[in-house]
Amino acid sequence: RANDPALTISGNFQSSGTMSATSIPAVGAIGALLKSPAITFNPPLANSTTTVTVNFTALMPLEPGAVIFLRMTNFTGASSFSFATVSLPLASYVPKCSWSLASQHLSLTIGHQTGIAAGAWVHVTVPQTAGVTMPSNGIPVPKSCSQEKLGCPILLSSTSALGPMYDTPVFDLPPVGFFRESAITCVPRVAGKATAVTLSFTSVSEITPGDRIEVNLATFLYPPAVGDVAPVEPGSIFDSATIIRTATVILVFVAARPAPGGVQQSVTIPESIGILVPLEGVDPTA
Repeated sequence: RANDPALTISGNFQSSGTMSATSIPAVGAIGALLKSPAITFNPPLANSTTTVTVNFTALMPLEPGAVIFLRMTNFTGASSFSFATVSLPLASYVPKCSWSLASQHLSLTIGHQTGIAAGAWVHVTVPQTAGVTMPSNGIPVPKSCSQEKLGCPILLSSTSALGPMYDTPVFDLPPVGFFRESAITCVPRVAGKATAVTLSFTSVSEITPGDRIEVNLATFLYPPAVGDVAPVEPGSIFDSATIIRTATVILVFVAARPAPGGVQQSVTIPESIGILVPLEGVDPTA
C-alpha cells in the first residue's frame, strides 16, 4: 500500500537523544489503490439479486490475468462463473467475473491482452444475471468499520504478481435496508404514567405505501387488550398504529404515503391512547 502510516522512522543520537517515531509520508505504491473503491448496487434492496458496480484507480499496474477479489460478507446467490461484465473505459480491462457462494467472493479478472496501467480509472459493472444477492438484513455501514477491517461488510484483495493486495476495507458503500437517527420521545416523562410516544427515524431506503415498521417498546406498559388500532397525530406518513401486547409492547406502523430515503420521519401516538412509561423508568445508558 502507499503512504502507510504504520511505516515510521525513529532514532537515538548521542548529540540529541531519542528521536521520536514519525510516519514516513512518501512511500511508493505496492499493492495499493488510489483510494477505497466505490461500490454501488442496483436495485439496492435487501435479499434481492443486484448489479454490482465497482469504481477504483490502481496506483500500480495490474498485469493481465490478475484477479481482484471482493469478499462480500452475508451476500448470497448461487455460484456462477465467467459472466461478462461492462468495463469502462476499455471493455478489455475487466471482461469477466465470477461469484462463489462458498467463499462469498466476487472475482474480477483483468484482461489477458491489456492489463491495467498505473493511475488508470476503472469502472466495472457485474450484471444482475450473475446472481449476486444482497444480504437479507441489508448493508449497515458500522462505525467500527476501520483500517483493522472490523465490521466491514466488503473487503478487497488481489493476486497481482506486481504487488498483491491483502484484505482492504471498502469504505465507500451505500447503506441498504436499515434505520439511522432513530429516537423515542415521551411527553410527559413520568414513570408509570400515560405518555405521548413520538418515534422519529430516518430510513436509508425509500418508503412506499404498505411498507411495515415495527417498534418494540420493551418494558413500556399497555393495559388494554391485544391488537388495538390507535390513531396517530396528523402530519406523518402513517394514519394509525396497531398496538400488540405480548411479552412486550409492539407498535406496528403501515405507511399510507410514500417518502424518499434519507429523510427523517416522525409519528406520535397521543397520550390518550394509554401507553404507560415503565414503572422503573427509562435509563438510556443501561
